[in-house]
Amino acid sequence: MALMRRLALTLAVLALPLLAFQAPPKKDTTKPATKPAATKPAATKGTTPGKAAAKPAEATAPEAPAGPRVYVAPFKGIWGLDIHPELCQKFVDDIKFKKPDLVVFTLDSQDLKEGFYTAERNEDGTGVFEDDSQRRMLKLLDEELRGTPTLMWVQDSWGFSTLLAFAFEDMYMKPGARLDGLGRIAERYGVEDPQVLAKFREAVVAIANGFFEVGGYDIMIGRAMMRPELKLSASWKGRDLVWSQDADGTWVVDGSEKGFAAFDAETAEDLGLADGSASDLGELMFLRGFREFQVVPSEQEPSMGAGEKISTDWTKAWNRAFEQAEELWQESRSKLQLDAGKYTDLAKRNYEKIVELLEKNNAAYTKWRMTRHPDLNQLKDQIERWKQEQIARNKAKKDSQGGSGTGGGRGGRGFGSPGGPGGG
Repeated sequence: MALMRRLALTLAVLALPLLAFQAPPKKDTTKPATKPAATKPAATKGTTPGKAAAKPAEATAPEAPAGPRVYVAPFKGIWGLDIHPELCQKFVDDIKFKKPDLVVFTLDSQDLKEGFYTAERNEDGTGVFEDDSQRRMLKLLDEELRGTPTLMWVQDSWGFSTLLAFAFEDMYMKPGARLDGLGRIAERYGVEDPQVLAKFREAVVAIANGFFEVGGYDIMIGRAMMRPELKLSASWKGRDLVWSQDADGTWVVDGSEKGFAAFDAETAEDLGLADGSASDLGELMFLRGFREFQVVPSEQEPSMGAGEKISTDWTKAWNRAFEQAEELWQESRSKLQLDAGKYTDLAKRNYEKIVELLEKNNAAYTKWRMTRHPDLNQLKDQIERWKQEQIARNKAKKDSQGGSGTGGGRGGRGFGSPGGPGGG
């Protein structure tokens, strides 16, 4: 018995070194089993839901808008009406607020549907050139957006609007687009006196050439596009293109003394005026090196671009203002022709509403003047005459009630009434 107990004790002592030797490997085998679970939880669906949820959240971070945020600002319609400094101001204010990565101004404007020879004019107007408006527009584009990447994409331009295209150093064209119609500038200096003509012509052309200077284009181009007697050609000196006011260059743009220089999309690109041609916005962005981009949306209508919404609302607003003024004008004319004395007060109220509408919307007032209506000063003068006549009638009525006087008159006829200003 003692022998057996001694034998068991001996075996136990002999086993102790073996147990001490095998213990460390057990710890080592547990570490590899736990480390992969900590570093790759996403690969094991059943492990630690909290950590597994955190990894997909990090993976979805790239859902932020891909590519640059592009603000598209459309100039579309008639220069001086739809394309107006007030619209440009709205664009500038919104661009400053939204801070896009790139601003794309688009231009689609025709003063004439075809050209000088067909002279088929647009129903909505033919474009209006006002010196102060041009200066204001140029200042907005040159100074207010300085530091913001901008470019011009010309859909088509015939008329005064072509100036706007040349205000941008980066210009692109749509295939088939034109840069034409600046011969209309000649309408601004068409006077008979040769000395007056020369001075007036230089002043008007200088104002218009301000757009070319801001865009970095040679003013010879602008002069040839605005003065029929000047020619235009281009030659290459090494890699530089040199313009000349004659027809002696390698590429003759305008060799006539009676015509105006103009460019189509292909010629503009070949001569370096345009950086390229693009059929749609996606193609334009691809030319700029972007495969993906985001158009800055309107807060009111997210399905529309912010600039498109502003442009659409602007056009509707000024047209609505003009139409309301026109309705008030026509009602006043018809009522005054029917009975001037009876409807003087109605006409006066209508005139006051017309003045209020047109003072708030310069584009509506521009069309008002284009359609041969009396200007605001004439309307205000007529309103004042009616006021004075009303004062005189009230005084006469008061005097009559006091036993003196013979009563008031019928009231002024106003514009458009028989025998009145503007009437038949």
